[in-house]
Formats: sequence, structure tokens, C-alpha cells
Amino acid sequence: MTNLNSLVVLCVLIALGSSSNGLRREILSQSPFYEVSWEVDKTNNNTITFEINAETTGFVGFGLSPQGGMAGADIMTGGVFPNGTSYISVMEFNYSLNACT
Repeated sequence: MTNLNSLVVLCVLIALGSSSNGLRREILSQSPFYEVSWEVDKTNNNTITFEINAETTGFVGFGLSPQGGMAGADIMTGGVFPNGTSYISVMEFNYSLNACT
């Protein structure tokens, strides 16, 4: 979980502080390998394009949130089934600690 929180903070800070276009990348883990690359395009409505390169035998997750936690996060998971077909799921996580009380 620490890597995901670091990823969220890193991407938000760098994207917000970027004053120019350009491709950036950060290796968050060597074993298992997890790398995120992103490009800020200020000529196209300030869009940010992310690419995840990860070594896994299951699924890969990536998320961004306004506070750096799970609540309100936009999350993408993806993977490959044993038969070779792939899947991607995109969701907004609406979890609240107060919902259980």
C-alpha cells in the first residue's frame, strides 16, 4: 500500500508543478517491477497520460485521489486471465470510514 500512496502523491505533485510538456517516469519497485510513466500535454487541455509497466502474475492497480487515500479515488485495475485474454476495470472508490458507524 505504501507504493500506491507514494505513487499518488508523486504523480499529483509532479503534474501540478510541471510547467512544460514532456515524458517522465519513476520506478516504484524493482522486485516485483512496477514503473509508471506519464506525460503532461499542456497543448491538449492540460491532459496527463499514464502508462504502467508492471511484473505480475495477477493484476495491476493504479489510482489517483484528491487526498492521497482510497476515499474518492479513481482506480484502474487490469490483468491477463490464464487463457490469455486481458481485462481492464475503471472505477471510483466511494468508501468512507464513517459509513460503518
